[in-house]
Amino acid sequence: PILKRRERDFHQTTDELVDHLYEFTTMERRERIDLRNKVEANSVYFDWDNLGRHYDEAHIKAKECL
Repeated sequence: PILKRRERDFHQTTDELVDHLYEFTTMERRERIDLRNKVEANSVYFDWDNLGRHYDEAHIKAKECL
């Protein structure tokens, strides 16, 4: 999960992180394995080779606007 930080103080964000960590520690073994498999399946979308291409395109477009 992505923590909400905008317009929140440190303690609210920390509490949310603690909740997520606690939820993870109470998961069944099978649930943790399923979660790991989902992360691995989606990791290709967050690989720098993939993200870098989009970053480069955005950088070029931003320079064109100057």
